[in-house]
Amino acid sequence: MQICLKETIFVSILAVSTPILVANQVSHQITVGDGYQEYVANVDESEPNGAPSIANLSSDNIYFFDDLNPPFNSLPAAMDVAVNESSQQRPDLSKSVSKGVSNEIAHFRIGDRSSYVVEQGDNLIRVLSSLGVNSSDLTTLLYASSYSQNDFLIAASNEIVTWLHEGELAALEIHKGGSSYDVYTKIDSDFEKSVEDYPSSTIEVRKDFDIKSSFSIDAIAAGLTAVEVNELARSLRYVIDFKRLKSGHKFRVVTHREIRNGKVVASSIKGVSYINKGGSENYYKFEGLYFDGDGVSVTPVFLKHPIQSDGPPLITSRFNLKRLHPILKIRRPHYGTDYGYLTGTPVVSISNSQVIYAGKKGSFGNIVKLKHPNGIITLSAHLSKIKKGITRGRKVKSGEVIGYVGSTGISTGPHLHFEMFVNGRRVDSTKVNLPTSGKVEDVDKFKLFVASIDLT
Repeated sequence: MQICLKETIFVSILAVSTPILVANQVSHQITVGDGYQEYVANVDESEPNGAPSIANLSSDNIYFFDDLNPPFNSLPAAMDVAVNESSQQRPDLSKSVSKGVSNEIAHFRIGDRSSYVVEQGDNLIRVLSSLGVNSSDLTTLLYASSYSQNDFLIAASNEIVTWLHEGELAALEIHKGGSSYDVYTKIDSDFEKSVEDYPSSTIEVRKDFDIKSSFSIDAIAAGLTAVEVNELARSLRYVIDFKRLKSGHKFRVVTHREIRNGKVVASSIKGVSYINKGGSENYYKFEGLYFDGDGVSVTPVFLKHPIQSDGPPLITSRFNLKRLHPILKIRRPHYGTDYGYLTGTPVVSISNSQVIYAGKKGSFGNIVKLKHPNGIITLSAHLSKIKKGITRGRKVKSGEVIGYVGSTGISTGPHLHFEMFVNGRRVDSTKVNLPTSGKVEDVDKFKLFVASIDLT
């Protein structure tokens, strides 16, 4: 319910950070401070016009106005269960952050405060005139200042707030939605613009949904954001086959969300429960990575090097875009890492993978090219021979031998030339940050974290 508010109460304050609570004569909604709206549950309809009494308001019956803007209006209403109700306290308006505005400027927001919610067909001049702004201030603000006229374009449902002091415009706020709003403050005879953030709060939210159509559609219908859905589909694809979910499979997702001006501006998933006929599995996002309840990573892990040895790897030439070629004697990029081992030394796959190509390739001699998780492709070259059975389409396990060190193609001697591509781009395989540990490191800390997330 959008409210067109014309206040009849004028308040003087000395700083923007001072919280003000104004109870409007409307049903089920209050305004806190500068236009921050909250939803009020269990309103006594016996109050005049259904307005809540300020004396009766408490954190027990105030909940955030959950205007999370699901992308499809036709989808069913989200099931939004607040796990931690104590986190839904009224926001501290003193935490409003000003960008590019000093405390001294904030002190100019004094005098009589009025506000107006823009209707279709309104323009800023008409609105400001109706709120008592004189023609001199209008001219200075709109035409004598250096601000673009686009800054003053308004649309229906925008909110305009003015502060009048001794008949002059002391400050103007233009609220257009989003996480911040524009403020024009009069200093001497000019107006200075600043952008201020709405106060924010963090709440813990639980979303429950059954699979009826597909994971993404049903998750968004339940109230998850597109960012959250994409993260879950990407991070859990190795333990959940999202393409084979069946009707009746259930999910529960617990997230921490930062809410500003009624919108989700940041989100951090904490835990996921997946329930099917075979039972249930819980997954937790701990220190940026997903683990199952036993602390085992759900993301495939990688070996650091394609040759396994007891000591440090014998690297004879590194990734170098300006290397002098030892045979051709010209400078050209060396896109791989060379390992100096004897002919016949086993070369392994650094993770579970699939063979893209196995055979001869020009100056590289015998090669094996593998497709790994996370958009990674590796190429092993100059092999003396390719292991029997390593052919295109074959699935290979982490640590499985794919071939043997050699000197085929153009080569100065036995070595493995190893290249890595990430999302199609050549990278230095020794510097790529790949998950190499399959278990959580701090077990005690992980157990405490798991205990704090209720997925039951």
